[in-house]
Amino acid sequence: MTYLQMVNAVLRRLREDEVATVEESTYSKMIRDFVLESVQEVESARNWNALRATYTINTSADVYGYSLVDVPQGYNIQYLHREGADVDLKKAPSANWMTHQYLSSDTTGAPAWYDVNGVDSNGDPVMNLYPIPNGAYEIHVNLKVNTTDDPVDATPILLPQRPILLRAYQFAVEERGDIGSDSLSLLEERYRQALGSAVEYDLLLNEDETVWFEE
Repeated sequence: MTYLQMVNAVLRRLREDEVATVEESTYSKMIRDFVLESVQEVESARNWNALRATYTINTSADVYGYSLVDVPQGYNIQYLHREGADVDLKKAPSANWMTHQYLSSDTTGAPAWYDVNGVDSNGDPVMNLYPIPNGAYEIHVNLKVNTTDDPVDATPILLPQRPILLRAYQFAVEERGDIGSDSLSLLEERYRQALGSAVEYDLLLNEDETVWFEE
């Protein structure tokens, strides 16, 4: 489902006319904002399988900094894996710790530690590795990548759609102010149930992961 399709799904529940673009009216823009807020709320509930991505770093000898090209701003590093040796890299205790290691006498070898240190000129995050690679290694960077903060009509919604639809509809009904507190509580309960069911289904894709939370 795209943002335009989700906005129209909310409008239908509100008994409003559908739109050809989310930019069609002030009201459709507001519904788009409610959908975006709902997407971001559901995103924060779990490390969803649909939001996972893997980027690959191919190292060169004596180069310790590598840009993660085209990684969206909303990302969270899950783990780094060094191909071949079946080794997961460890997160450095601090940037100062990494600097201290680089200044020590023996700084080259197979990377075992990582740290994110700022961004490059394109705004892409820079991954520092230690020891400084002494040759070619393939490092897989596994991320949770959140969706855009500036969606357009065709922007896809990758997360479970029912909790997003119910949450956005709840926001729209609250904005209208034409429903009682008991009915709002019912909408909230329906959203929570839908979110819980979506999480349970997603857990089946990664049965070793059993913890989720709400913010």
